[in-house]
Amino acid sequence: MIQLIPASPPPLIWNGLEITKLAVAALTPVAVALLGLWLNRHLKRLEHLQWANQKVIEKRLEVYSKLAPVLNDLYCYLDYIGDWKHKDPIAVLGLKRSADREFYVNAPLFSKSFHDAYHVFINLCFIPGPLKEYDASAKIKTDVAIRKSMFVSRGQQWNADWDSYFSLPNEVAKRDILLREYWKMMDAFARELGVLKERE
Repeated sequence: MIQLIPASPPPLIWNGLEITKLAVAALTPVAVALLGLWLNRHLKRLEHLQWANQKVIEKRLEVYSKLAPVLNDLYCYLDYIGDWKHKDPIAVLGLKRSADREFYVNAPLFSKSFHDAYHVFINLCFIPGPLKEYDASAKIKTDVAIRKSMFVSRGQQWNADWDSYFSLPNEVAKRDILLREYWKMMDAFARELGVLKERE
C-alpha cells in the first residue's frame, strides 16, 4: 500500500497585487471612520448655521413688528392718508426718532440693500438737522400750509413754533416718488425675512 504524503502548500508569494489587497482591506475601516467623523462635523456645522440663521430671522421679524408700523405712519403722514390729520409735527418727529433708533440698533442684522432703501425713504420724508447744531431738529418735507389749515379746520390750535419743523415749499416730497420708495423699502424689508410677494 502506498502511503500518500500530503503535499505542502506552495510558499506564499508577496507580489504587488497581494500587498495592495491587504492595504485596501486594512485602510477601508480607517477611511470609513474618517469620512464618518468629517460628515458628522460637517452636519453639526450645518445644524449650527441653520440655528443661527433661524435666530436672525426671528430677530428680524421682531424688528419688523416694531419698525414697519412706524414707517407706515410716516408714509401716511407725508402722503396725507390714514390718520395724518391727528398728528402734530412733534409726534411726526418722534416717529422718525423711533424709526431711526430701531433701525440703527439692529442695522447689523440687515443687508446693504435694506440700509440703502431705508435711507432713501427717510431722506424723502425729512431734511436732517444741521450737524453742528446739536439741538436742531430735522425738518419734515411736507406743505406746512396744508398742515396748518387742517388743524384750524378741525378746531385745533396751531403752535407758531411748529412752522420751523417744516421744509421750504420747494423741498416738499413728491407723493408718487414717496409711494414708490416706500414700497421699495418695504420690499427690501420683506426680502430680509425671506418672504417677498411680487408687486405688479
